[in-house]
Amino acid sequence: MLTLLFHQALFLLALPFVLLLPGMALLRFAHPWLPKTDPLERLVLSIALSIVFVDTLFLIADRIHIPLTRLSIFLGIILFSAMFWLCAKKRHTNSPIAQSTDATEAGRALSPLFLILFVGMVFLKTIYLFPVTVPNATDLGHHMYWVKKIALEHQLPQYTERDIIADPDGSYGLSDPQPISDFIVGEHLVLAAVQMLSQMDYTSSFSILTLFFIHIMTAVGIYVPGTTPV
Repeated sequence: MLTLLFHQALFLLALPFVLLLPGMALLRFAHPWLPKTDPLERLVLSIALSIVFVDTLFLIADRIHIPLTRLSIFLGIILFSAMFWLCAKKRHTNSPIAQSTDATEAGRALSPLFLILFVGMVFLKTIYLFPVTVPNATDLGHHMYWVKKIALEHQLPQYTERDIIADPDGSYGLSDPQPISDFIVGEHLVLAAVQMLSQMDYTSSFSILTLFFIHIMTAVGIYVPGTTPV
């Protein structure tokens, strides 16, 4: 019981660590070149940038043959995030930059209609997902297969495909696995980072909750452009 609670606590820490911290650091670094943004916009952008950051981190580490382990992922996110934060702080100290957000814009209230739709969406999705304790959809199960493979082999998998071939006697079979010419970057890289940091079971609900969080923030992202002043 204590082990389960410990891993759940790690999951709650790993989620913002993977999906917020890197993006916030990148936004802080790119602050002078960005248009005016309010906290809600920065939150949505942080998640999108974090996903890009984690995917890139996995690809670079695998290319230079750094094992993808719990420690390497943790240090990679910490070191690069700290580097962007320190560069931004140093630039701000040497050349102070006016804040890009207006106090009234930062305090802009969400519209009642959006709040109703948002709460309704969260409620309906929670009711739908509540009975689901394990990944039972084909696509998510496929992603979890890659997550487990990455966690066990400490490297990105070699993506291959097989073709259906016709034999001379009229029967059909499968060709030998052939490498896919391009690489696949999907949800499984972010899910692998969260899983390795939290050590949650592969068949637990962590993958569903992670994608649920991203989905909710995507809905917020749809709302944000409509609130930006012209």
